[in-house]
Amino acid sequence: MKHEICGTWKLVDMKNYFADGTVLDTFQGPFDGMSIYTADNIAVLFVIGRLSDAVLERSPVVAPEEVRKRTFRAYWARYEINEAAKVVRHHFLGGSEHLQAIEERALKFEGNRMILTKRNERYLDTGGYAETVYERWTDSKNT
Repeated sequence: MKHEICGTWKLVDMKNYFADGTVLDTFQGPFDGMSIYTADNIAVLFVIGRLSDAVLERSPVVAPEEVRKRTFRAYWARYEINEAAKVVRHHFLGGSEHLQAIEERALKFEGNRMILTKRNERYLDTGGYAETVYERWTDSKNT
């Protein structure tokens, strides 16, 4: 998994799944983003887009208004992969707001896609999860 994660990834989808079966887009309107994972265990992420009011309203954590309205988020972290458990852990070093010093995400690869799944976070309702989908960034997409 370590050799698979290294590189640049473009954010293509992000959804929140709720215990009652509801599925909502995490962002309201257009969004863009990128994650970079280096071979020396550094991860950098940025996302441009406004969080969905519908997702925020269902969250058990009340987000401050400045967080609700923010359209840019970025952070950098050290990361580690537990291949047996198929998870990646981000140990935050800095950037815009983050909820925990360490966040763990289930990690899987499907073709040129990387799928990260967050569960058991305090901002998700009981039984809910958030899924983020990235596509590997290639030079052909830049031309």
